Amino acid sequence: MIKFNPNIIYRFIKIFLFLIFFACALYAVILGLWVRASASDLIELYPRNPNVVELPNDYVKMILKVEDPTFYEHIGVDISIGQGMTTLTSVVAKDIFLFGAKLKGFKGAMQIFYRGVFTICQKRDLGLDLMALILNQHLSKNEQLEFFLANVYMGSNKRVQIRGLEQASAIYFSKPLAAISRPEMITLI
Repeated sequence: MIKFNPNIIYRFIKIFLFLIFFACALYAVILGLWVRASASDLIELYPRNPNVVELPNDYVKMILKVEDPTFYEHIGVDISIGQGMTTLTSVVAKDIFLFGAKLKGFKGAMQIFYRGVFTICQKRDLGLDLMALILNQHLSKNEQLEFFLANVYMGSNKRVQIRGLEQASAIYFSKPLAAISRPEMITLI
């Protein structure tokens, strides 16, 4: 019969946990450095939706109430009760850092790596939260909201993505966003 030494098992567990912690910390540090170094480039290179979204204030309030009630109070992430951790800032960060302009060289390789990590860990990747925190320092809340409204994924039509409220209004209601009614806006949200 083989005897297990509890001290060896305990040491193995400690080393294993340390390695996991170290790997996570290293991941966060490298991601933070890459996001900081790439933020300005990616924001500038992101293919902008030419449709500037002009909405009545009550429509904006409806969107924020549903999508991110504490948008103007949080720093890019929000862990308050009921909100979860997805914010408008994190949606914009995902679009800009992972699925926007393609970087070249080392920054591009890191972008591909983090896109792969996100694809595997979609449910909860703290890297996306770090991206949101840094993006929040680079874009004002109004710029983030404008970006969200103009670029948010709203489904697809004939295998083509519908991006932004203006395009969604044209496809779903056959009219410009400025002409939709309150019930139609609620449908879009």
